[in-house]
Amino acid sequence: MAGAFLGALSGWGVHKEHIHHYEQLVKAGKVLVIVHGNPAELDEAERILRETDVLEVHEHVSTGDDAREINDS
Repeated sequence: MAGAFLGALSGWGVHKEHIHHYEQLVKAGKVLVIVHGNPAELDEAERILRETDVLEVHEHVSTGDDAREINDS
């Protein structure tokens, strides 16, 4: 079931290489968290995740119009 769900991620703008990587992590017992929201909600979710023992945080968008501005400052 996890493989079918992860396969559906390509429709959300997730590259096939990332899907394979996520599938391997889930099979190894890791948890995949998916967040969908406006830029402020995504910022808050990322802040919360980074306060935990998170392995990775990635942002994927289905179109360029969905991309949020990222500030490295």
